[in-house]
Amino acid sequence: MIRKKNKEISDKSYSIEELRKNAIDDKLFIKEIGTRKHFYKSELPYNKLLLGMRLALIAERNNGLTPYINENYVCLTCGATSGESHPESSYCFKCDTDNWSLSENANVL
Repeated sequence: MIRKKNKEISDKSYSIEELRKNAIDDKLFIKEIGTRKHFYKSELPYNKLLLGMRLALIAERNNGLTPYINENYVCLTCGATSGESHPESSYCFKCDTDNWSLSENANVL
């Protein structure tokens, strides 16, 4: 991926196998998204497919679990606004990352 002034201007070539590997492996996924905020807003096909695969994988992984909900936070990786987090790790219940931001509608002192 090529960036110019923190904006994505080009997509990288990829294979479905590489995409799936990067979505499955937690460390590779974090490496792919880096420290970018609002990853879910990317218009690049690779990023959209990677996030879609990641969301499907994490939904399977979390099947049967009840998330902890804190509506004061939103996930900047996948855009989840429900505040649902994994009951043990507190990572996002949808994408399994720790990229939380205080919601604009947060009810805090």
